[in-house]
Amino acid sequence: MQVSKDLDTLLKQPTPQDVIGAIFAYSGLDTFLSDRKQLHRFIREEKKGKGAELLEPFVFSEGVDLYPFSRLLESVLMQLQLGGWLSAKNPEYDRFGLTDDIRNDIQEKISQRFSPEKLSVLQKIGQEFRDFIQK
Repeated sequence: MQVSKDLDTLLKQPTPQDVIGAIFAYSGLDTFLSDRKQLHRFIREEKKGKGAELLEPFVFSEGVDLYPFSRLLESVLMQLQLGGWLSAKNPEYDRFGLTDDIRNDIQEKISQRFSPEKLSVLQKIGQEFRDFIQK
């Protein structure tokens, strides 16, 4: 049945949640600040570099919000939390976190959805995210 095959193919395609989850997983960080302005700024800047193709769906407002803001990124952050790939365990919810088990789960799942070239780009962006956050 053709419809079933098309749906299977569609469900195996990378999603914005996969992209952001991979960046966080490849950062190697156990926790990081959930500072939305900083997170949006990082993704917006990475969109101008090697991550342009992977980050293309993230559109940022200009001059409308207090800072360049992506509704899709904000939605992805919430979906990652709801899906258990990202947690805010602290009482103030000012930090996001990933356990080693979650990090391994993310890396295993995305290795099936991205080409080796795109995985390499995501790994590089993850490392840049770690450096950006630790400034």
